[in-house]
Amino acid sequence: MSTSNIPNSRQPKRAKFLPRWQAYPLALIVWGVVPWAISLLTPRYGWVAGRPGLWNLLGLIPALVGTTSLIWGLALHSAQSPEGIEWDLDKS
Repeated sequence: MSTSNIPNSRQPKRAKFLPRWQAYPLALIVWGVVPWAISLLTPRYGWVAGRPGLWNLLGLIPALVGTTSLIWGLALHSAQSPEGIEWDLDKS
């Protein structure tokens, strides 16, 4: 039996990286476009005369803060990793 047929389990796995230019659009799609698309399928509570009510507009403040924090965190993370965003979920 040759040793070339036996997989070497001691070889370290190479981390998968997502290029920065793909990370930003992917983040905006997952956390921006998908929730917006889902909201089009549900009833619009708090709307008055076809427009969002005051409480709905006030809810945009935390949504904008969250989106800004997401983009800022992604930018800080990508600045620390010049190869791209590490995309390996299994660290073992």
